[in-house]
Amino acid sequence: MVLMFSVVAKRAVTVLVAAWMLTGCGSGNTPARPKPLNGPMKVVAAIYPLAYAAERIGGEDVTVSTLAATGVEPHEQELTAKQVGAVELADVVVYVKGLAGAVDAAVSQSSAVVVDALAAVGSGKRANDPHLWLNPLRLVEVGAALATNFSKVDPTHAANYQARARAFTSDLTHLDADIKSETKSCANRLLVTTHTSLGYFASRYGFRQVSVLGADPESEPTPATLARIIKFVKTNNITTLYGEVGHTSKALNTVAKETGAVVRLLQTLEAPPLGTDYPSAMRENAAVVVAGQKCGQP
Repeated sequence: MVLMFSVVAKRAVTVLVAAWMLTGCGSGNTPARPKPLNGPMKVVAAIYPLAYAAERIGGEDVTVSTLAATGVEPHEQELTAKQVGAVELADVVVYVKGLAGAVDAAVSQSSAVVVDALAAVGSGKRANDPHLWLNPLRLVEVGAALATNFSKVDPTHAANYQARARAFTSDLTHLDADIKSETKSCANRLLVTTHTSLGYFASRYGFRQVSVLGADPESEPTPATLARIIKFVKTNNITTLYGEVGHTSKALNTVAKETGAVVRLLQTLEAPPLGTDYPSAMRENAAVVVAGQKCGQP
């Protein structure tokens, strides 16, 4: 009886292992084997900078759609049925895990190969700040992850993806070097912002970020916090405060009114910038900071 049970048990384990291998042994949402391609690889990007990276790496071998809508705070983003369907039918999805609950939910139901941008930057990620793309070198790392995953899904064009990734790296490395040079010498290295969206930019280019609202752009500061920020701005002779294109902050405007500082707007780039692209928008952001911080002036 013991021998018979042992044989039966071994057969049962063999069947279970075989079934597990057929259904996929990968972790998360990434299938063990990519779906067969039907035409160009379909890529869905949650926000604009990831779409830009996907388009640069994928070129003519992919089609890229973006979920982010202009004027919609990404944390509050909701998806249409059509967008949910696009995520489900995609070959590859690239997103920032935790940035938008609706996107996270759609990704969890998709059979696509999933690239989490935060995971791609590894130890370079910052707590409570998903805006990794405001440091071009972090977006380079996302591009490398895309090239690797594109090559797995579509090995026929792997050489194309790797070549484009090298060009992408070169372009963004030059962009980073230009911004670093422009912001090397500034009269003031304190960036007072609406919320903690400039952490990656500040860390890369040698600034210290001080936010009025903390991590939540929709929050309201307490009177004590507002008074502390106003005192900080006056004490440190800060003449420029930084808001965000498409987002009005009453608190930041109050600080400006009480201190005489001016508010300049930066693009956080979750949604596509109007009439320009990622490198140009980043150069525009750098120009705003250079002027506001009086960089390069004697």
